[in-house]
Amino acid sequence: MNRTLGVPRIEVNVIQEQPLPWRAPEVMISFGSGPTIVCRVTRQPGDLLRVEHEGVGIAEGTSADLQWTQDGRGSFATGTVIAPPPSAPAGIYIRVDQSVTGIERRLSTRVPVRVPATLHTVNDRAVSGWTRDVSLGGANILLELPGHDDARAALAAAGIAGGASATVDLTLPSGIHHLRCQITGADQHSAEIRVRFLHLNIATMDELGTFLHDEQHRIALHPD
Repeated sequence: MNRTLGVPRIEVNVIQEQPLPWRAPEVMISFGSGPTIVCRVTRQPGDLLRVEHEGVGIAEGTSADLQWTQDGRGSFATGTVIAPPPSAPAGIYIRVDQSVTGIERRLSTRVPVRVPATLHTVNDRAVSGWTRDVSLGGANILLELPGHDDARAALAAAGIAGGASATVDLTLPSGIHHLRCQITGADQHSAEIRVRFLHLNIATMDELGTFLHDEQHRIALHPD
């Protein structure tokens, strides 16, 4: 099935097929804000991936972005580094959280837009803020922490840290969208965080893409 997503200036065809990174001769893996390596991966029981690369230590909970070529088309997956399963050999293991195959061009355009965003953490804290930029893949959000002089302590108290799971309520012209996400970075001084959206459905991607398209046109016509 082919779908064209409504994203500014970039046409993307997504072909649904089983992602098979373990069959690729090489996979490029980016770990959070850390290293990027090119290596092979092997499939493990429970649909886990083992990174076949020596000399790299990655902490559990670190996000991982994987890219490889499959049947002549680009493929992309996101996951999380986990502890080695019981009785499994030592190494880096990745649990795949989301994957898309057949992407002709990856959408990573960040549009500088300011819309209300409320972050809901795993410990049931709700923190309001505003986006600084948004893309189909995620957003930068400046959180509001009134009454807190120490942003680091406030973030820690709310359970906001890189690698943590959360939900963000993003207010768009079409309404409030509740998006599952992972916090990929948190600035301890400015209380600005970066989130990566997880498991967006087609309807949400279409609405978000339309919004970004309209905002890019607005910015082009009124750059100030």
